[in-house]
Amino acid sequence: MKLAACSVDFNVGFFSDQGFEGISHFLEHMVFMGSEKYPGENHFSDWLSKHWGSENACTDSEQTTFYFECHPKHLKEGLDVFSGYFLNPLLKMDAVEREVTAVESEFERVVNNDGSRLEAIMAHTAKDAHPFRVFGWGNRASLTDSEQWKQGKIRDALMEHWRRHYHARRMSLVLLGEQDLDTLQGWVAELFGDMRSDGDDKPDYSTAGLPYGDQLPLMVHAGQVREGKQLDLVFTVPAEIKRSYRAKSVEYVEELIGHEGHGSLFATLKAKGLAERIMAGVGAGGLSDTSNCALFTATIKLTDEGFERIDEVISLFFQYVEMLRRTGPQEWSWLENKALRGIEFRFKEEEGAADYTESLAMTMRRYGHRDCLQGDYIYDEYKPDEIVSLLSHVAPRTCLYILSDHGFDVEAPGVECERWFKVPFKREPLDAATLAAWEAAEPEAALQYPPRNHYIAEKFEIKGGSKSRVAAAIVAGMGAEAAAAAPAALVTPPEIIHECGAMRLWHRLDDKFDQPRMNAYFHVTLPAIEATPEAYVMADLLTLLVHDRLQDGVRYPAEMASLNAGLDVVGQFTMLSLVFDGFNDKLPKLVEAYFNALANFEVSESRFQKMKEERVKGYRNHGLKPGRQARSLLYQTLMERNAGELDKLAALEKITVGMMRDFAAAVWGAAAHVEGLVIGNVTAEEALGLGEMIRKTLKGAPIAPDAFPTRRITVIPPGDARFAIACQNPEESTNVVYSYFQLGVSTYHMRAMLLLVQQLMGEKLFDQLRTKEQLGYVANASLETLYDIAGFRITVESAFHPPAYVEERINAFLSAYPAQVAALKEDEFTKTRRSLVDSVLTIDVSLTAEADRHWTHINNQRYQYYRGQIIASEINKISRDQVVEWLKHNLVPEHPKARHITVFVHGKNHPLNVTAETIVAAAATAATAPSGTLCSPASSSSYPPGAANRSL
Repeated sequence: MKLAACSVDFNVGFFSDQGFEGISHFLEHMVFMGSEKYPGENHFSDWLSKHWGSENACTDSEQTTFYFECHPKHLKEGLDVFSGYFLNPLLKMDAVEREVTAVESEFERVVNNDGSRLEAIMAHTAKDAHPFRVFGWGNRASLTDSEQWKQGKIRDALMEHWRRHYHARRMSLVLLGEQDLDTLQGWVAELFGDMRSDGDDKPDYSTAGLPYGDQLPLMVHAGQVREGKQLDLVFTVPAEIKRSYRAKSVEYVEELIGHEGHGSLFATLKAKGLAERIMAGVGAGGLSDTSNCALFTATIKLTDEGFERIDEVISLFFQYVEMLRRTGPQEWSWLENKALRGIEFRFKEEEGAADYTESLAMTMRRYGHRDCLQGDYIYDEYKPDEIVSLLSHVAPRTCLYILSDHGFDVEAPGVECERWFKVPFKREPLDAATLAAWEAAEPEAALQYPPRNHYIAEKFEIKGGSKSRVAAAIVAGMGAEAAAAAPAALVTPPEIIHECGAMRLWHRLDDKFDQPRMNAYFHVTLPAIEATPEAYVMADLLTLLVHDRLQDGVRYPAEMASLNAGLDVVGQFTMLSLVFDGFNDKLPKLVEAYFNALANFEVSESRFQKMKEERVKGYRNHGLKPGRQARSLLYQTLMERNAGELDKLAALEKITVGMMRDFAAAVWGAAAHVEGLVIGNVTAEEALGLGEMIRKTLKGAPIAPDAFPTRRITVIPPGDARFAIACQNPEESTNVVYSYFQLGVSTYHMRAMLLLVQQLMGEKLFDQLRTKEQLGYVANASLETLYDIAGFRITVESAFHPPAYVEERINAFLSAYPAQVAALKEDEFTKTRRSLVDSVLTIDVSLTAEADRHWTHINNQRYQYYRGQIIASEINKISRDQVVEWLKHNLVPEHPKARHITVFVHGKNHPLNVTAETIVAAAATAATAPSGTLCSPASSSSYPPGAANRSL
């Protein structure tokens, strides 16, 4: 076990906020501000930073969930602090204003999120006084305009909300630790035994009636931030059908309507050029899944043509539903879903401790006690009548239609404005003739039940596993009992099983996890991809077109069977990355399909144009999040082979289907080299067979040793360079300051120092810049390595302060931080260092975690499989004084040798004024890198003899 965790859930959420909108979310923030036993505001976060830990919470419509995770050995100590949040929180008045600002910051981060804006419309169009109408996020206006705030009774209101709703009868708790169950249960009884049970019962929201009353059917036209168009069809269905977890009738219907394989609604929409993707079902939490009702929503991402032919899209949707009604529920299909979920649960990999306990705490009230661990996977009761009943609610006259468009005319007559997110929208009634046409339409012949899924695994025998490890230990002379008790080695590197001019293939047969799974990762180096925006765009399009070609018959059914495939351009546009994971029985079929699709590339004019349209939207939407915009500007500045989104858009306009076909044939037909890792429940012989299949798809010669492309990044000269740009979205209020220090080639000692600095600094920076100074919701620090060049970055997102001021406060913190470390008690420093060493030496908890770690060392071509142990040793050698001196020379901005770049992204509250600021460069598409380049030793893809055999 890597981490232990605890989650506590109370069945109260923002539905209880009527009269004081946002108080549930505000209380969630305030309970973190200390307890009677541990009054320090950052006591727990400081403790967690020394014990691998983290904490967080979330507020939903009918529940509020808190969780933390930490080192397993210190779980009880953490639980003692955590329990105080709910037994006797202080809810300090001197923290109220700061946390109002934190709530406002959190709201500002989502105010331009289209998913949140869509839910705001769904809330706004509900009938008056319905729980759906409550503004759950809360912000400064909703909190400070309340009567409680104006009367100076805000703490009284918080305490009353806590007293009424935070008590034992409305509480669920999940504790995950390495101790035995009796010990864990005893800790809960000891530390939570004094929880009150005298508060209110949970309100009955079923008495509020359905949210949209007699308004339906209703068409709503709305604006959206992202480039593109979307149709949401929203249907209210009885909550009890969704909560019927043994039958999974809702899941059965949502998998059919959201299916993307042959015969599906999406396959027909795609063939007609009307849709880019589809999702269907009842979402988790929010307004989607409540005790009042469930919202069954079908979301269709439309092409431009689909938007123009929206009546046809809606008609096809109802035609598909009508086909399902006429065909009737199919038990074989339900049983196939049962088999898939059963396999998933039987061979479920270990997940993150916090995520696991959080999901259990949030769902355990829905399931019988014996079912709480597997409730999401149980298919015990096939109920065709329940499926028929559910489909009866999916009809033209019971639908809320929401048609969102980036180009929505906000000046048109009848446009309203949602009250909190300020989303423009317009309601329109649907005429009787249109509804009648949708109801009467005969299903097209192409709309059919999906075929049986041939990617479902059938063979699960373990080919190596822990038994093979034990057997090998016995052969080596260890006693049987000792061999069985001995843990697996912390690191067992993969081995090269094939090497030639065209391929280097690594393999490891799993001997730890006893799972019928495998991971297969490949990098295909393609020097024929030229260093031009046109080539970058076509390489990017190639990956999308291959996915698109395989979607109906390969990718989607494989994904349904828990077989995953990824295809991307990486390495500064020098290679294709193909990554696969899932059950080993059928995964090789998926690998073969992808390599054959690349080798025999085909695309029609119509599909090319639709995918080109989708890619245009993707480039235009890329920088809508200011944090991503900041990273993109930094990477353009530093990376030799890169281009901005505007350059890519200009290049994309020129690309034709003929150019695309020629490009695919040229790059795959030219010299190439594959490096791969096959790991898991797969023998060396099977891995060799996979490698041979891949080599047969290659059409060119091996790459000459001196022809491998290099990946280089810019050397930042000593000093302070500043780059600034305006937010791409003119309505975005959040500013971002991205402060990056370049430190040189990453060595073992350098990485050890950076990890230790990150461990020491993270909580202190958050406490100072976020909690105390309230600069913004996001304030963090971490190492950032680009092609084996070490760096360190500070990121702050703020809607309230101009970037120049935020930078000033970051620099002030960095300048003062060496003194903070110098003042740290030696035992505290040693404890933090020890915790970091333990973290670095933690064993992998899943096959994917092990595969990813090995792939990191293969990808950077340094093959340092034992890097963790060496770095742990280096960390143990670092003294407090060495950290102080290192900080002074590397992360203090005014130091003459510091290599420092600061990126500003200006939101609308603090617009970029080029004449008033010193701007070194100010455009994402024309950023000029500082002079000088540095070629990382790990950036060359050449393979000198013996290089891969180093065990470091």
